[in-house]
Amino acid sequence: CELLLLDEPTTAMDVCGAKLFEQCLQDYQKKYCCTVVMVLHDIAQVKRLADEIIFMKEGKMIMRGEYKKLFFKTDNPFVREYANYILD
Repeated sequence: CELLLLDEPTTAMDVCGAKLFEQCLQDYQKKYCCTVVMVLHDIAQVKRLADEIIFMKEGKMIMRGEYKKLFFKTDNPFVREYANYILD
């Protein structure tokens, strides 16, 4: 696998199922050296899994970077408002 695309892969899972999925995904990624692109809205999951985040608004990329940079060191008002709401 060179590229794996996932859209909200754990949405309907309970916590145990999501944790198992995350571990399996990380093992798969390491074993096959594949890039994983996921659409996620669960910020805790983003923090656990993402090396790089692309933040989108209305179908357009507005920021790209690591978790801390994106959510704690941003000067983008939309991202700051979102982070304050989600992380509050």
